[in-house]
Amino acid sequence: MARKFLVSIDLNKNELQNAVIQNLGTAPATPSAGQIYFNTGDGELYYYDGSGWVSVLNESEVISGTFAARPAAGVAGRLFFATDQQIMYFDNGTTWAQVSDFGSVTAQTTYGATSGNGSANTYSRSDHTHGTPSLTNATPQGLSVGGSGAVGTGTAPAREDHAHGMPSFGNVVTETSFGAASANGTSTSIARADHAHGTPTHDNAAHSAINLSALAVPLADINLNNNKITNVATPLNSTDAANKQYVDDVAQGLHIHAASLAGTTANLNATYDNGTSGVGATLTNAGTQAAFSVDGVSPIINSRILVRLQTNTFENGIYTLTTVGSISTNWVLTRATDFDTAAEIAGGDFTFVDTGSTLANTGWVCTNDVTTVGTDPIVFEQFSGAGTYTASNGVLLTGNNFTGVVVASGGLTLGASGFALDTAIAVRKYAADVGDGAATSYTITHSLNTKDVIVSVYDNSSPYAEVVCDVQHTSTSAITLLFSVAPTSNQYRVVVHA
Repeated sequence: MARKFLVSIDLNKNELQNAVIQNLGTAPATPSAGQIYFNTGDGELYYYDGSGWVSVLNESEVISGTFAARPAAGVAGRLFFATDQQIMYFDNGTTWAQVSDFGSVTAQTTYGATSGNGSANTYSRSDHTHGTPSLTNATPQGLSVGGSGAVGTGTAPAREDHAHGMPSFGNVVTETSFGAASANGTSTSIARADHAHGTPTHDNAAHSAINLSALAVPLADINLNNNKITNVATPLNSTDAANKQYVDDVAQGLHIHAASLAGTTANLNATYDNGTSGVGATLTNAGTQAAFSVDGVSPIINSRILVRLQTNTFENGIYTLTTVGSISTNWVLTRATDFDTAAEIAGGDFTFVDTGSTLANTGWVCTNDVTTVGTDPIVFEQFSGAGTYTASNGVLLTGNNFTGVVVASGGLTLGASGFALDTAIAVRKYAADVGDGAATSYTITHSLNTKDVIVSVYDNSSPYAEVVCDVQHTSTSAITLLFSVAPTSNQYRVVVHA
């Protein structure tokens, strides 16, 4: 069986490997110019020139054999190579004429002679020799360290067992310190291949000037052998180490402040006034005038607000809304009276946020002490999130009910039993091995419920290259693969996509 191609095949300058020309006993009917076939009767390759079939052999034949077994001359243009004479002959239409004859070889007696293509029209015999110049009897020159090379002027070749002699070995100096400068040296002796310089003693003193921060990040636990880490700074981030003072302060318990109605989720565009060392300090709207709102909440007058994400961290704290604001009036936040002095602002200060799209039902704790209000940073970290649920990617939260989210045309459907593939969009796959050493036709049941399938077949062994066979879309649940030669057991693998 042969596959029919209805368009020309462009191999894009790649090789056509292991191809066999069409074998016929007689010339094909109704040929096209350029068509070729191999005649099994006379064993010759023919091409159609538009008017008749022409033998390629007759036009460009190169024949070989013994001279006595050569064919009769008479087809001008043929060449015959006599294997017993190693000579080429040309058929001039009447007789076999020798292409050329053997010539004589000139002896070569000097080195450095220039090569040349020559102008003779004769052959050289395969066992010819040119000869070589005589060997020298001169003693080889001794070698010295640092000596300059020279081309030399001698014309005689050196004997293969000649020797030049070498300088003596020297002594190696021990290296006793780190950081010593390199030097080329002036010695004329050579070093042995297995020499060693030694290294300085590897002790604590050798590393005493290396900063710990210059070392690589550790990849395993560090054992301090019951020693202390001293001079640790007060932590700011959740992953920072804590010093004893910080731990002692936290161990005393949280300092609970009244709950806040809402909390900020970004920097407020506001002007800060520190009041009297924090007492009466305010944040006044510096943007478009409007009523104050935060995290989806519109607080009323005197509502407590947790401000935690100011660019200038010293502005953070617990405030009360003293002016709600409007389209003609700026809103104003004033530090809460229980959080406006250095004595009242300390690590462990805790407030709970009641409402908000993001921060509802979350607890926040101040993580650092403040010495000067309006200068020292005030940092809040989340302490708890009781009662808070967040719907992440692909999940929708409505009240206490979580549901899955299906993107339109995304290839999924959602029902009471869960997610499923949308077979109208999503690509499905079926794959199986093919071949039993006998059959040339195989029915592949893919059960993908459509004839609109893409089929590929590839070799089931390295390098797993794709192959081409006939494919019939037999039904919505099966295809048929057709081969000219029966595949061996599991020789190929078929993949069906729908």
